[in-house]
Amino acid sequence: MKLMFRTYIILFLFCITSCSKKSSEFIPEIELHKVTVMNFPVDSLTNIKSWYFDVFEDKDKEWLVFQSEKPSIKFYDISKENLEFDITFDQIGPDGVGSINGFHVKSLDSIYLLNVAEMRIFLINNLGKVLNEFYLLKPNNKYPDGSRSSPTIISGSPAINYNNIL
Repeated sequence: MKLMFRTYIILFLFCITSCSKKSSEFIPEIELHKVTVMNFPVDSLTNIKSWYFDVFEDKDKEWLVFQSEKPSIKFYDISKENLEFDITFDQIGPDGVGSINGFHVKSLDSIYLLNVAEMRIFLINNLGKVLNEFYLLKPNNKYPDGSRSSPTIISGSPAINYNNIL
């Protein structure tokens, strides 16, 4: 009995030591290097504490985009470092979108606005007109009580458009 117990102990120790070899893989250090400094002039309506901003590319042009207090989305020309235009939208009324928490610019005529309080996503064009709206808590056959998730479009989790699915 003692011999069998010792054999099990030896096998156990052998397995532990042979399976727990130290990794000799080299992990290189990663450093950030400043490439350039850019300065964008802002007005008093520009929200400098914006939760989300992004870079939008259309043809051969790039814009830095983020939400203003106005309510609007400002488009800053990256190459010229100035405000080129903004797209204003209504918060109340027939084209009202309420208080917006984030956005995604698919194209200049397809901009998605997220309203977390009302659990809706609005699709607007470049004139700020609502083209469509999507209810995130709308019941259906698969989810009779609606979705219980709370989507967020912020700098930590930007919206992604893949195969025309947001």
